[in-house]
Amino acid sequence: MVSFIKPNLLGSQQEYVNRFVNPIQNGQHRDSNEADVRLMKRRACVLHELLTGFIDRKDYGLLRDYLPPKFEY
Repeated sequence: MVSFIKPNLLGSQQEYVNRFVNPIQNGQHRDSNEADVRLMKRRACVLHELLTGFIDRKDYGLLRDYLPPKFEY
């Protein structure tokens, strides 16, 4: 989605994985060390800042009146 709206903002897929995905995932483990957690937080913050200008995040409450009820089977 981001590549469609703003090509090359996050680099190639491999660059994106190396710069954001791997550090964020490495910092989320129970046994992650302090450096991994710190790097995870920095990279998540950078990613959030990059996406702030054009990703519009909304919660379920906004759409609740327009969506049919959810049925679990």
